[in-house]
Amino acid sequence: MKRIVKNSFLLLALMGLLFSSCKKEYDRPPINVLPVGEVYTIENILNMESGTVFNEDASVYGIITADEKSGNLYKAAFLQDRASGKAIELYLNATSGVRIGDSVRVYLKDVTYALYNGLPQLSNFEADGHIVILANDKPIEPAEATIADVLAGKYLGGLVKLKNVMFTDEGTFADPTGYGNRTLVDPNDLSKSVIVRTSNYANFAKDYLPKGPGNLVAIAAVYNQTWQLYIRSAKELEFEGYNPGGGDDDDEEQVHNLPYFQSFASNFGTYSTYDVMGAQKWVIDYSTAKMTGFENSVNYANEDWLISAPVNLVGVNGASLTMSYIARYFSNLDNDITIQVSSEYVSGNPNEVVWKQVPASWVSGSDWNTFAQTTLDLSEFVGDTVRVAVRYVSTDAKAGTIEVQSMALQEGNGPTPPPGPNPGGEVQNMPYSQSFASEFGTYITKNVLGPQTWTIKYESAWISGHEGGSGGTDNDNEDWLISSPVKIEGVEHAKVVLNYAAKYNAPMAGDVKLLVSTDYVWDADPGTAYWTPVMDEIENNSTGNAWTFTDKEASLDQFIGQTVTVAVKFLSTSNGSRTFEIKNITVQEGQAGGGPTPPPPGPGEGEGSGTFDDPYNVAAGIGNQNPDHQNHPENTVMAWVRGYIVGAVINGTSSVSSNGDVLWNGPFDSATNVVIADDPNCHEITQCLFVNLPAGKPLRTDVNLKDHPENLGKLLAVYGNLRTYFGQAGLRDSNGQYEDFVLEGSEPPTPTGTVYLNETLLTENSFGAFITYSTEGEQEWRFDNRYGAVMSGYADDVSYANEDWLISPSLDLSNATNPVLVFDHARGPEQSMGVGVEEGYYTVWVLGDYGPGNDPVQYPKAEITGVNHPTVKWQYVSSGELPIPMNLRGADMRIAFKYISADGASATWEIKNVIVKEKE
Repeated sequence: MKRIVKNSFLLLALMGLLFSSCKKEYDRPPINVLPVGEVYTIENILNMESGTVFNEDASVYGIITADEKSGNLYKAAFLQDRASGKAIELYLNATSGVRIGDSVRVYLKDVTYALYNGLPQLSNFEADGHIVILANDKPIEPAEATIADVLAGKYLGGLVKLKNVMFTDEGTFADPTGYGNRTLVDPNDLSKSVIVRTSNYANFAKDYLPKGPGNLVAIAAVYNQTWQLYIRSAKELEFEGYNPGGGDDDDEEQVHNLPYFQSFASNFGTYSTYDVMGAQKWVIDYSTAKMTGFENSVNYANEDWLISAPVNLVGVNGASLTMSYIARYFSNLDNDITIQVSSEYVSGNPNEVVWKQVPASWVSGSDWNTFAQTTLDLSEFVGDTVRVAVRYVSTDAKAGTIEVQSMALQEGNGPTPPPGPNPGGEVQNMPYSQSFASEFGTYITKNVLGPQTWTIKYESAWISGHEGGSGGTDNDNEDWLISSPVKIEGVEHAKVVLNYAAKYNAPMAGDVKLLVSTDYVWDADPGTAYWTPVMDEIENNSTGNAWTFTDKEASLDQFIGQTVTVAVKFLSTSNGSRTFEIKNITVQEGQAGGGPTPPPPGPGEGEGSGTFDDPYNVAAGIGNQNPDHQNHPENTVMAWVRGYIVGAVINGTSSVSSNGDVLWNGPFDSATNVVIADDPNCHEITQCLFVNLPAGKPLRTDVNLKDHPENLGKLLAVYGNLRTYFGQAGLRDSNGQYEDFVLEGSEPPTPTGTVYLNETLLTENSFGAFITYSTEGEQEWRFDNRYGAVMSGYADDVSYANEDWLISPSLDLSNATNPVLVFDHARGPEQSMGVGVEEGYYTVWVLGDYGPGNDPVQYPKAEITGVNHPTVKWQYVSSGELPIPMNLRGADMRIAFKYISADGASATWEIKNVIVKEKE
């Protein structure tokens, strides 16, 4: 990615997609003084590299071709060049007042250009601070296009008119609780179709799709490989018999049936407002319908109404209203906020017709982030067509503030309102970025332990186990912030970037971790999945009264080709708690650290190239340190280093400043680290590298001196990040798996005696020596350089029925005396450890005279029994020495691993280090 300065480009480490602002106030430059700077055309921008950030004064001009008025777009608009027809989406930090036909100048400083899932987009700016409206009512005429044109990307982002097209679906434009994807076809060529995507917040979402051919005007867009259209207004649908339910104020008002839901995230939608008294009015603010009589530190007398469209309660068994809101600073909440229902109101002053107040239970809020809900019984109005209203009153002595997030009318006893935009759980594509400026968006939170939870506060995802301010108390907590699943594919390198601030006292090492799972099921208990730490320790970066937000990156290369879930796990205890804030989390292409690898050390600074085959010695590991990782993570070096284990830091030490801070001889009292040196007798900290041992990983369990004092003096090769640890030269951020280190004496022993087969399956050549055959199912055995041969029937959150074979090269055992098979294997995840064990889903066979490429069921075979199976998730165990049946010890026989899964039930089986040898 690049940053634009005048006449030059610079690297950018991160692109963030920000959403609406929270409750903090910021000075904004008046739009009439925004400098013009260098002028770009939309076409200029489209030719730039995705991820470009404008670092200097610059502008682009165009016409607004789509806005938020109908509710089909949220915090977004489209900008088009009248001359060239080139177009781009404007993704805003807040709802805007721009309208179709506005001629505008967009101020580009600090704005990001990127392809968001294939759609060109400008992001990271606010309408108030970056858009200058130059003129109104200058609309662009849509280009006449065909569906084939849209599918070819000819008018991407642009305004088009499609003639003689037809919907193939029935029902409404959108579903009550989510987007509607409806298929539009060319009646003369049914092979040509495109999706019409409609938000459930659009004012025509509940309209029934028109039947028969007609014309429509829309914006041509794309999401990944799916081409789609966004309708601007129901009035631009020209179909015989279609009666728009939304549109402008002069449209005939639609009567809504249950369920009838309205969010006020971007507009009033199907609701109207009426100001009976006072200068203040209902407004859309902070993604809510907000009303207050308090302005400029003065209370004002007001009466203001928020009134629904007519809703049909005929033929239903009961009805209810659920309202999501925050109400603060009221002197008499029950009197100042009331819910009114009328069957007489049409328009005008609501006091001129009869309304009936419905009893409601209100809660006074303590912050601007926690929404309460109240549910009211409307059953007495069944049989009528009614309107529902929120009536607000204030006096010049006291004026409260209310923010209404949503109103939901449904049949029955009053369910929870449908989720708002971005309910989460859908598989995301890179780049995947979530800002927590105003909402959790596509993330969910899980409270496992303790009274505190993740919340949106200070434009961040905020958590602390401390309550009561100075002199308050700390609590035991475990809380998770969990992403939607995201595909890591089509890239050579991938990384996750955490933008965070943290301070105060950590109760333990690793109290905040960033974890990744390949088997987490959306909205489940996080304890049901296996999580790999990619940031095992996240340091404080803020002190005093300041909150300093910085980026921290971790590699996701080990997950390329998989769909993963990212999570931040927070722990606190009654003995201490940090406060942690996250602005955004981004999963994107790129190598963690971003910058070029520093040059190799000069003469006298060390030896080696940092690879597995040629690791740095300790001197080179010290010489290649990034001493300022906090401010310049782009200079990070990930490398292999090899040295003798000479000691460990004394437990409880936070910073090593002398040789006395290290235990050079046992007994050792810490399992979190080891110290390595080029000389096995070295006791000088300036000649040592301090190695972090991540919790719960083999690097810690197998290497630490507290549990394994016999490791003192052994050679250790380890892969990690060369950066400061304990204030000294260090190696950190290792994944800590077996493939990330080699401990002297810990390598798998080379078999002795006669060996017929010895394949680790940990290299492509080794795996390629085996044959895979799929009898049933779409999934197949695959290679992984960390886990060997891997097979699972689980894909896209579903378990499928499979039967798959992994078959060894041909072996000649005709003269073998007592051959045995030995291999290492593991299974997971936790909830699947019992799947298929009794049914024989994981079996081992001998095949005779097998013909490669054919179904192994057709050939002579015998099962090898007595296999030692794993009982703990992802823990490799040895199969034990398994005798090979006498009747199939021929000149052409093979070992075969047979995997089975069923619809709705599967586990992952991992196999490595397959050996056939003579029993000693």
